[in-house]
Amino acid sequence: MDSDKLSVYSVTAELGNARIRFYRVGKPGLYCDNDAQSSIGPNHSHLYYECHYIDSGSLEFELENGKVRVDGGRVLLIPPFVEHYPLGGINTGYRVISFTIERKEGETGFYESFVSSIDCVSCRLFEAGAELVRALKLFPGSFSAKIPADYCNRKILAYQLTKELFASIKGFDFALKNNAQNCSNVDIALLDYLVNENSYSLSDIAGQIGYTTRHTARLIRQLYQKSLGEIRLGNMTETAKKLLEKSDLGLGRIAETVGFSSLAVMNRVFFKSEGVYPSQYRNSFRRSKD
Repeated sequence: MDSDKLSVYSVTAELGNARIRFYRVGKPGLYCDNDAQSSIGPNHSHLYYECHYIDSGSLEFELENGKVRVDGGRVLLIPPFVEHYPLGGINTGYRVISFTIERKEGETGFYESFVSSIDCVSCRLFEAGAELVRALKLFPGSFSAKIPADYCNRKILAYQLTKELFASIKGFDFALKNNAQNCSNVDIALLDYLVNENSYSLSDIAGQIGYTTRHTARLIRQLYQKSLGEIRLGNMTETAKKLLEKSDLGLGRIAETVGFSSLAVMNRVFFKSEGVYPSQYRNSFRRSKD
């Protein structure tokens, strides 16, 4: 907090043993060289994580291992101590959120899962959901400590940012799987393979992991927040989308290739998932590429 201006430059969200602190970009003392520069030179790094987002267009970054282009609607997460520099002009829809994640001693919770999920997307791009974009746009550089309601609103927003950020990078999935791993002797990697391989029935999966079918069904729902059937239909829909986008196969052939029992079934499942029929999806995708 700046004692002269009474402006708060960070706000925290706490979930169990995880404390996530969001910062104003450029706050003194957070650069690795401890230099509070108003403009950052090439190949700088930080003591915090940075999420870089733009609304539209693209922005290229120079990283230690090469260049990465951030297209509109995507987020680049850069971890601490990684040198980086944006190339070219900054888009007006450009947003940066900085944060640290700390372990709170004496409690259990999300810390390990969050750090694991961050490691998986560090220096990589991921899609920003609508609610994450909204939170990114609303989070301010600083806000007044004189107005309790203002501070409370930013506190709420910090939790919203945490929720949407970690949902986007599967942080909560890591937490669920870690919890299941800690509570059982199930090989999660094996289970994940079996669940996503359509040739294995629920009873087959149960036999492979040594559980009853009923216990296996409960475990799958605990891990994936979906039933085995819902997971399989979701996978089939995603495969159908890729074929609609990248091939000229007829709809009936796509339904057969993906594993739907008929085109009518694929139409029904696809519409329930995407809100449009496969033919409409293909036409819309092709128009967007023209």
